[in-house]
Amino acid sequence: MRTLRYMAILAIATLVLASANDSHADNPRITKGDVNAVFNAFGSAGRKIFNFEMPNNASVAAPADFFGSNGAIRPFEGSPWDGQVHCVDDWHVILIAVFDGPTYQDAVDSISPISSRFWLNGTMLGTKRSAIKRFLELPDPSWGYQEGAILSPKKLPVGNYELLWIASHPIFGVLIQQTIFFTVDPSESFACSD
Repeated sequence: MRTLRYMAILAIATLVLASANDSHADNPRITKGDVNAVFNAFGSAGRKIFNFEMPNNASVAAPADFFGSNGAIRPFEGSPWDGQVHCVDDWHVILIAVFDGPTYQDAVDSISPISSRFWLNGTMLGTKRSAIKRFLELPDPSWGYQEGAILSPKKLPVGNYELLWIASHPIFGVLIQQTIFFTVDPSESFACSD
């Protein structure tokens, strides 16, 4: 199934790309607006902004900054998110991108039935799914969506976490299953420093 191929490509690309630094213009904390932007703009305009060359690394806080500096937690084993330490004062979004092509209709037919479920320390999270949109800057034409859960600082308190993600299809069954571990540190920790 092509979707599984694209999910694997995204996982590999995640491991290869360089991590951006944690700069935000006026607020060093990750806001609800930051994680909403990550959720809604990753595959489209957010990637364009992220890859646009600007002086002084002005684009590092772009919505597609998907290595966690804008609150994204993606459940890929062995990725930068696996073992990452987060700040309790930040908003976060646990999410996955699912995409396919080469036409919009191919993508709709292929990825619409896929369901992603996330369990955080054994409790299933309620998720939402973005609209299916064109994913820019991939070698082949692709359309996709993101599915995940946006968590306020109150919903992700200090502690150690196990995140399990299972993607399944009504006909093909489980497509992929991944588990990562991460930590949320208190306000006075290094993870929360500017």
